[in-house]
Amino acid sequence: MKNYITIFISASAFALSILATVTSLREANRGLRVQFTDVLAKISATTIDRVKVLNDQSLASSRSALTDALDEQQDFLLEQAKYLIDQNPGLVTSVELSKVASLFYYRGDLFNAEVLYRRAIDLAPSGHYSLKARVAYGFFLFSQRRYEAAEKAFEEALSSVRAPASDQDYHIRGWAYQEWGLQEQNVAPLKAQKCLENARKEYEKIGDPQWRQNALNDLDKVRTPPSPAASATE
Repeated sequence: MKNYITIFISASAFALSILATVTSLREANRGLRVQFTDVLAKISATTIDRVKVLNDQSLASSRSALTDALDEQQDFLLEQAKYLIDQNPGLVTSVELSKVASLFYYRGDLFNAEVLYRRAIDLAPSGHYSLKARVAYGFFLFSQRRYEAAEKAFEEALSSVRAPASDQDYHIRGWAYQEWGLQEQNVAPLKAQKCLENARKEYEKIGDPQWRQNALNDLDKVRTPPSPAASATE
């Protein structure tokens, strides 16, 4: 009987130990998530402050010093964000990773930008989130003139919603083609035109009349004719 009691006590202690560990991890993760959200809010506030400084004529004499200070603050906050992401990548969404990646890009840190864009793709659920993560990476690659890789990113983005079955699917595929076309306009105009034509085809499949018309109107605003100098081999 004593042996059973000893075993029961040991098992109970072990179970309580596991529960305490799990609870501790949950609290730690909750703390990291709160910190990450706070850092993102501060980054947004810093970005807004910078825009205000640039547009406030009364600050012309001190604008350079103020923007330098805000840039230093944002660099510090971005490093904090990256540190928190590294602690537990699963605590952030693919959308948030792409956002932080874009901020690193605008600050000129291309290495961390690419790392986070790729992480966003790996983390993104299939479907629309995967498409958006790959499109964001495609933008980055186009900006680096890595055209072949950029086109592959857009192709993979469209493959994320390969069999559209709803208005949302047709719209997001049309949007991806539209954004791809815009990126190609100064690189391969004929290819850009083809992408924009594919965007129209996707938008025309949207069942809701108002949504369809709004999408087509937005597309018409960005369509441009192919350049006469475009290569015939595109």
